[in-house]
Amino acid sequence: MLRSPLALALAAAAAAGCRPTLEPPRPSVDVEVGYVTTRERTGTSDPRRFYGPRVGEPERGRATVRLPHDPRRGERPTGPPVRRSTLVAIAPGEVPPAEGDELVFVHGHDVTFPDAARRGAQLAYDVGFEGRTSLFAWASGSTYGTDDVRAARSGEVLAGWLLERARHARVHVVAHSLGARVVVAGLVPLATTEPAPHFGELILVAPDVDADEFVERTGPRIAPLFDRVTVYASSNERALHHDFEAAALGDAENGVRVDARFETIDASAVDTSLLGHALDPHRRSVVTDIAALLAGGPRPERMEQRIGRATYWTLEGPPLGDGR
Repeated sequence: MLRSPLALALAAAAAAGCRPTLEPPRPSVDVEVGYVTTRERTGTSDPRRFYGPRVGEPERGRATVRLPHDPRRGERPTGPPVRRSTLVAIAPGEVPPAEGDELVFVHGHDVTFPDAARRGAQLAYDVGFEGRTSLFAWASGSTYGTDDVRAARSGEVLAGWLLERARHARVHVVAHSLGARVVVAGLVPLATTEPAPHFGELILVAPDVDADEFVERTGPRIAPLFDRVTVYASSNERALHHDFEAAALGDAENGVRVDARFETIDASAVDTSLLGHALDPHRRSVVTDIAALLAGGPRPERMEQRIGRATYWTLEGPPLGDGR
């Protein structure tokens, strides 16, 4: 009879005379995320299966994600205890414009709708974002070649959403991995509109876009649309190593690309997955620096580096042996 790894571990602990301890669930907090998706409905009412991987007509709505509450966040309304984040509700329909600031998250390759919602909600919670959080959930699948095409085609829908939101709020855009290709595809045409829109921060985490193309052509066109453009590169993002002909902007394996029009940060020493490790002292995350960036505060974990006269930064990771 086959036994699960957990059962084997419990049996071994019992044989050794130990009482295994399981981490109890923590009180939870619900985070609402507005969304636009190009995914097709599956026909089920289960929030976790409401949207599938196939391309459909653009649709808007609200998603509610339940996250484990961290007591260091102070007093917040809490709900039933949970061990991990989960998508608990979906409500299709219009999402009123935000007033003040809005954070728009664009996910990367091979991410389901529930996981995209979880990452967007976790990011907003970890950075302590007080404005509205929105998600652009393009129809990512499991095949990279298909996602490459879908990412480019999704840009027009994203551009319309960003234009609409920017009329009412200061919009910040955070894109992860292949999501950066969606963002660039949407923003380049906007750079030629009159008058051109203006947004807050553009934050590209391990962006999977052609480095030469971005530095020489697309980057200079979209940079004026934002207060600032920040690129987090890493040598540990496996998804960026698929193309041997064109180096990805977010791949720091052979060095980082530095340009005066955007700020480059080598984040190879920290976690760039945006999966909620910002408060874990043993697994530092790029989210910590993003939080300081959005808040306009000091960023003490950055270290200045030089390439000739050009400047870039590195982020400090945990001490060796801390089990990152």
